[in-house]
Amino acid sequence: MLHKSCGLLVAALMAPRLCYRLASKLPAAQSGADPDARVGAAEKDGKLTGKAYKLHRQVGSYWKWVVPVHVGAVGWHALRGEHILYARIPAPAVHSFPEVNPYC
Repeated sequence: MLHKSCGLLVAALMAPRLCYRLASKLPAAQSGADPDARVGAAEKDGKLTGKAYKLHRQVGSYWKWVVPVHVGAVGWHALRGEHILYARIPAPAVHSFPEVNPYC
């Protein structure tokens, strides 16, 4: 039920945004602005840009594992009969979930 509610909420918020976007026109491009310019690109050798790019790639390489590892951990605990989500969800929301049977 929570998944359906979130989906409907996102759809309800997306419809007016899409209508507004289609009805409005894009602002004119700023004169003299280079859309491809990056922070630090004006520095000699672009040191700041290089550091930012390296950090971006490093964080991205670790972050791509965060969600799958957490989903796998929840699945692992569910198979073992340890419903760890119930301990981390506020009490009113817990009672709205159906009972989970790990053996079916």
